[in-house]
Amino acid sequence: MIAFTMIFPYLNNEKKGFHYCFIAMIIAGIVISFTIAMDIAALGGTMVSRSPFPLLTTMGEVSIHSFHSFIQRLDILACIILVMGGFFKITIYAYATVIGSADLFKIPHKKVALPLATIILILSCVIAENTSEHFKEGLDIVPYYVHIPMQMGIPIIMLCVSLLRKHFSLKKT
Repeated sequence: MIAFTMIFPYLNNEKKGFHYCFIAMIIAGIVISFTIAMDIAALGGTMVSRSPFPLLTTMGEVSIHSFHSFIQRLDILACIILVMGGFFKITIYAYATVIGSADLFKIPHKKVALPLATIILILSCVIAENTSEHFKEGLDIVPYYVHIPMQMGIPIIMLCVSLLRKHFSLKKT
């Protein structure tokens, strides 16, 4: 949601953007709920809680017996869905980072894109060497050192600065 708030000012019609964003969030919630229900129905609760990618495990278990067994190996479909979802997620986050950095440093977007892409590429190779390390960092380190400062610390500081500016601007008039 925060990444999309960086993109909203660049839309031609912001009201339609908010409307479509709201509809997309509802549809995404329904799709995620359906996927989780399907995973739990196919695998059971304990297997879903232990699996790092329950959709992939579920699709591996599913086999459709139809006309000459035309549809087999649905797990490749799950892999394609996961890769495409990851691609779009990374693209949106990277674009929001470029927009935010360009606005923050008051330089054109084109001059910020390549350095940030290089930093993202290097950090993606350095931060976690495998999936288990990636999950450990995402669950143990990121919530304390990224989420708390970004979701609580910076907004509180910005609120204090805004209140101080408002207080001092009222004293001058």
